[in-house]
Amino acid sequence: MNNDFKAEDLGMTFSFIDPNKYSDELIVNNNNKSVFLEMLLNYYGYKKSASQIDEFLNGLYSVVPMHLLNILTVEDLEKMLIGTKKIDIVDWKMHTKYKNDLQWNKHIKRWFWELISTLDDSQLRKFLQF
Repeated sequence: MNNDFKAEDLGMTFSFIDPNKYSDELIVNNNNKSVFLEMLLNYYGYKKSASQIDEFLNGLYSVVPMHLLNILTVEDLEKMLIGTKKIDIVDWKMHTKYKNDLQWNKHIKRWFWELISTLDDSQLRKFLQF
């Protein structure tokens, strides 16, 4: 980082409890600004949302085992998660399971599939992602 500044002009201090780094409040200066930014980015980029990231990863790993993520391309992963670009409505309808009142309500099911049949592939993909 080559952006020199005077710490007193900024009046910034930081304190992170990390036994390997610093545990006291320090004034940010040219000597420690890289450490400050690294710790700040780590906090906001991971630690602050660690539980949400961990839950997302647990969900992802339940669909795609971790060891496969290393060998899959983005396109392979998209195909696994979303499927092919052409959505087979007949197959979708055949494998749909209904719960509660929808099990018996033929009108709602008919209206739903009528609506679905009017959508193009792009709209169907958006609907399924929703």
